[in-house]
Formats: sequence, structure tokens, C-alpha cells
Amino acid sequence: TLRWIDRCIAAHKRPATQNLFGIVQVHIVYILQGLLRIKSADFASDGGPLDATCACFVCTEYSRAYLHHVMKKDGSIGPQLITYHNVAYMLHLMAQVRQAILNDSFPSFVRAFMAEWHQGTPVPAWVHDALNYVGIPLNQAE
Repeated sequence: TLRWIDRCIAAHKRPATQNLFGIVQVHIVYILQGLLRIKSADFASDGGPLDATCACFVCTEYSRAYLHHVMKKDGSIGPQLITYHNVAYMLHLMAQVRQAILNDSFPSFVRAFMAEWHQGTPVPAWVHDALNYVGIPLNQAE
């Protein structure tokens, strides 16, 4: 995240002699309703797909329980499967963003996305601030 890279840059002791690289957290799965932490014991016996709304081959071929199991083993295919799904999720999300822009409905899309992503939990203040800055207040209905 941007907050993480800001912390890394602030703590970086040798910027002239050492590069910083981003870290991919492959144990986190993106779904329409937010994030899944697939290594959580909650998924050990969950036979459902990662995301029931996703048509990628990972979601159609593997269960949450299987992915939970392979993510706990070093050197397994788990991180590759999670990465494949996450890329498919992002491609689908960007297609939706593009369509919302073309339809001149981007603010409505953002509000609906945030409502689904947070599902009744408070949206972080920094998200409100960022969206207000670009003219998309979340508390405004269209």
C-alpha cells in the first residue's frame, strides 16, 4: 500500500546505495466484498470458491479449503493461484471502472463499490478524505 511504502521510504537508511522493492502479499485474496485472508483457519473446511462472482479458473476449479491448505505449505502452487485470481479480479474491476467512466457514472460506481467492499463497516477516514478531494463524497446519494 502507499502507507507502507511511505513508511519504508521514511525509514530507509541508504537511499543512494540500496533500492526498495514492493512486497506482494499473496495470502490476501481480493473479492467483491473486500479481502480474504486465506490462511485463516476459517477457510480450512470452506468448500466454496474464493469469489462466487468471479469466473477465473482458480475460482471455478479450486475451493477455499484447498487454497487454505496449499498456502500453508512452502513451495506450493498456492501463491501462484492466488496471484492469478487477484490479477483476474483487478482486470475485471478496471473494466468496470472504464465502463463507469464511459457511462459518465463513475462517482456512483465508486460509492456502490465502497458500500460493497466495506459492507456496513466504517470506511477509513483517509479514504473519505481522498474521495472528497477528487469530488466524490461517499455520503452523497445520486
